[in-house]
Amino acid sequence: MKKILVFLSIIFFSCNPKGDVLNYEKKAPLFSLPSVNNEIINLSDFKGKVVLIDFWASWCKPCRNANKKLVPLYEKYKSKNFEILGVSLDGIKNQNNAHQDWKNAIKEDNLTWINGSNLKGWSDELTKLYDVNSIPHAILVDKEGKILIEKISIKTLEKELEKILDANQN
Repeated sequence: MKKILVFLSIIFFSCNPKGDVLNYEKKAPLFSLPSVNNEIINLSDFKGKVVLIDFWASWCKPCRNANKKLVPLYEKYKSKNFEILGVSLDGIKNQNNAHQDWKNAIKEDNLTWINGSNLKGWSDELTKLYDVNSIPHAILVDKEGKILIEKISIKTLEKELEKILDANQN
């Protein structure tokens, strides 16, 4: 009985108010992918920064709406070691020119952060690696490469950045 109580206590104290388990020990799986200019981007290049891995696509209206909210957040926190790595899932079957659609969306949405894509749509291996089943899908990673929050909302992201980055400024 004592073991069960200990186990339940661990579960209870490792959950946020919504009941989602927070795993502060899980490292973000490393990956590489090409940028819009076909330069290789490595997640490992962001060590020492708080990173939002943002899965999105040019054809995804909720993603494009989220981009409008991410732009001012990025501008506010980029000087405090915050970076966004956009991972586009463009490349679905009904796209005639996925690369151009992706580039146009970056320009239209004023995304000044780093964006990469394998242009494989839902067939991209990163969807499996990060368990992405819908978009937008964002994952907050700390300076050591540990996942802080998966499927983070913009509202929660803003609160977390305020806590994390302002705490690190002291």
